[in-house]
Amino acid sequence: MPELFAKFQNEFIYTLAALIFLIVFRFILTTAANRVGKKSNINLARVQLMVRYINFLVFFLAIFTLLLVWGVQVRDVTLVF
Repeated sequence: MPELFAKFQNEFIYTLAALIFLIVFRFILTTAANRVGKKSNINLARVQLMVRYINFLVFFLAIFTLLLVWGVQVRDVTLVF
């Protein structure tokens, strides 16, 4: 296990930093959506839909970021999808 961590130390650190950034980014966006919803008196269902879109965006940003961090080639990703 120590050899694995030593080999991929930078990738682990970048992954942790990216995940922390994305969690904070998601928290900021959902908080902003809730505030806008309350201030503008928007229906709760619409605010929940905005939060769902935010979660979708952050999920795909996380996948894209992790693919970049771990050095996955584009042709390898196209085989999955």
